[in-house]
Amino acid sequence: MTGLSPSRIDSRASSASTRTCAAGLPSRRRAAAPRAIAPTAEESRAALHRLSLDQAGESEALRASGEQLRLLADALPLFVAFVDRDQRYRLVNRAYEEWFSRPRDALHGRTVREVLGEAVYAERRPYIEAALRGEIVRYEAPMTRADGSVRETEIEYRPRRDASG
Repeated sequence: MTGLSPSRIDSRASSASTRTCAAGLPSRRRAAAPRAIAPTAEESRAALHRLSLDQAGESEALRASGEQLRLLADALPLFVAFVDRDQRYRLVNRAYEEWFSRPRDALHGRTVREVLGEAVYAERRPYIEAALRGEIVRYEAPMTRADGSVRETEIEYRPRRDASG
């Protein structure tokens, strides 16, 4: 005499609404959702490698873009600087570097207060804060070079805006 074997679920037929048991009789069990199969170690390594290559490509593109921005800024005959919300210099061009007689690495990461000094910073602070609030600010003020010479300058602060404005 042969017995019936227990019902088994065939993953290829998991979307079927009715199932049959091993003996070919209808089963009363509901179809189970297909289960995700864990990736093999090799598949995981391959996925991580692709992700790493994608990130390396993005990193290289960002580096190249940053280099192009520096080259463009250096070609301009005026001071160009990017100052973040903490009022730290993140980018300065060659004209800025030459005016303050400091290499850009010595300016990068320093605060506006540190670079300009307390007295000049106190005069410019309201303008800087207005720009950080989103206003375009334009004014004239004397600038003192590292050698002590003074020159009247037109200063403009433009807030950084995202795609939404």
